[in-house]
Amino acid sequence: MVPASAAILALLALKLLDKERRSPIDDFNFDEALGLFAGLNVLPKKSFATDFSYRAAPDRQRRLLAAWVRRLAPVLMPGAGSFALDFHPIPYRGDEAVLENHYIPGRGMAQASVQSFFAQEHDSRVLCYANANLTRDEQPGEVLRFVEFWHDLTGHDPQWMYFDSKPTTYAELSRLNRRDVHFVTIRCRGTRLVQAILRRPPSDWTAAAIDITKRRQKRVRYLEQPVRLRDYEGEARQIAVTGLGREEPTLFLTNHFEARPRELIMNYARRNRIEDGLGTSMDFFHMDSLSSEVRLNVDLDVTLTVIAHGCYRWLAGRLKGFERRSRSSCIASSRRRAGRSRWQRTGRCGCGSTGAGTTRSCTQPPSTATARRSPGWVVTGSSSSIGDRRDYRPGGFQKCQSISLRGNRR
Repeated sequence: MVPASAAILALLALKLLDKERRSPIDDFNFDEALGLFAGLNVLPKKSFATDFSYRAAPDRQRRLLAAWVRRLAPVLMPGAGSFALDFHPIPYRGDEAVLENHYIPGRGMAQASVQSFFAQEHDSRVLCYANANLTRDEQPGEVLRFVEFWHDLTGHDPQWMYFDSKPTTYAELSRLNRRDVHFVTIRCRGTRLVQAILRRPPSDWTAAAIDITKRRQKRVRYLEQPVRLRDYEGEARQIAVTGLGREEPTLFLTNHFEARPRELIMNYARRNRIEDGLGTSMDFFHMDSLSSEVRLNVDLDVTLTVIAHGCYRWLAGRLKGFERRSRSSCIASSRRRAGRSRWQRTGRCGCGSTGAGTTRSCTQPPSTATARRSPGWVVTGSSSSIGDRRDYRPGGFQKCQSISLRGNRR
């Protein structure tokens, strides 16, 4: 019987690897290092991975996600209050599927897919919420469900939320406003609405500069006015912006009437990180593979994606100069750099000598395979500066306080 914790770590190991899920994973079933990561001899086969993913109930997945974010938040996103939200359809490429059709931006068409929802902390860019157990009728309420999720974890609601017009409705925006959650979203552009805005005289518009690095359109003009929306209690603040690279003005909606329009525009422009980040996650964490060789429950798959994303953001934070780099850059850098292991003798070693009860260095350090058969040998660490330093001892390993991930590779 494989414990549930070992099964989760086995699936997480495959998620952390730069290995596409649509290809077979049988070549990892005999890798002892991956088995050690999961607390097993070797990783379970793909049939067990599929069976376990479908036996993991949704409430257990939510508890796993909540426990992970609760422990991760003080480390990677202390004082988190602003979040970017977005939907991502995960396409199904099989012959028949009892799934709803959703628009796939990469293909420019709607097809059978699973709609997933993600939330990303705005400043640290860490994924902190995911849900793929959604139907089209349940999508408008997912924003408020994330607010409830965050309130249960921290005891307070998010301060700011940034999302486009797709995730919710005006009625849901009104509920956010009643909870004093500030939001910035996009309003759908109707023909009459756009024509009325364009007829406004140039003197009503205000020029502003968007100081975002590598952004092409930095000179914009905006026009703000209070508006009333259907199913929305009270007035909302509308900011029409031109110069963002589109022919028609972009209409921002917010319930915060005191923030400067330039700051709201810049903060929403940074929301594109979650769209770019989700695109990278689809490639690196291979989520768009429902018809793959390893068939996983997609809801558990997106939960593991959030956990794996947090692992790489933690690793990037410990690598100098990699705080804003992608997951592929982190793993490529750790592969390129070498390390040195330090061996100490604590008893009888592979060369036949003994330590006489003392710990001292031996002049004939054994290989890794020899060390496994020699109970007197211990790996005390690596001279590397970025890896996870561990002590390999007979019958298992013990993790040291200093963290290092390289130098002990097969």
